[in-house]
Amino acid sequence: HPKHCTYGVPSPHGVPPQKRCADRSPCCGREHRFSVSALLWGDTTAMQALGECEVVLGAELVYQEEHFAALLATLRALLASPAAVAYFSFCLRGRGEARFEAMLHEEGFAVERVPCEQLHHEYQGGNYVVLHIRRGF
Repeated sequence: HPKHCTYGVPSPHGVPPQKRCADRSPCCGREHRFSVSALLWGDTTAMQALGECEVVLGAELVYQEEHFAALLATLRALLASPAAVAYFSFCLRGRGEARFEAMLHEEGFAVERVPCEQLHHEYQGGNYVVLHIRRGF
């Protein structure tokens, strides 16, 4: 079971909605099998404090090119284990998404697009992308 479910926030202010949802999620009396941690991209100290991650999920993170380098550095640290995997989903908006995908390849990540027909039918319109990212280095 994943040790951490990690999301990135561009600033340390406030509690993101993912954390609020996880706190209210009904557990049916079962033990939590994940944790949610705020993480400022590129913050080496915070990444070390998290320890190893098995699964990293990210949604709508790829839209500001000036943050791509920090996001890549964060992924490199979080996917340190050969078994670790990340899934990033985003809507194609013409805001550098192709550049981000190219940068992942340049950094040595193994990247695959999840086939559109495997996405939920609401997201099969062609504007949505889910990347399966793992270490290639």
